[in-house]
Amino acid sequence: MNEERDFNHLRTNQVQISQGIAIGFDEIERRLDYIREQLIEMKAYLIQNQGTIRGE
Repeated sequence: MNEERDFNHLRTNQVQISQGIAIGFDEIERRLDYIREQLIEMKAYLIQNQGTIRGE
């Protein structure tokens, strides 16, 4: 009986750890999407203002 309880406890812990990892990866993906959007905006700004930035 104790073995079954211990096994179920370990299985529950493994599920919780897996869920935590998945949530962490989702957060990383969200942050990378934000960074990607910011880089695209910066690139567009730099392309649009090349002459102004160089002083031309």
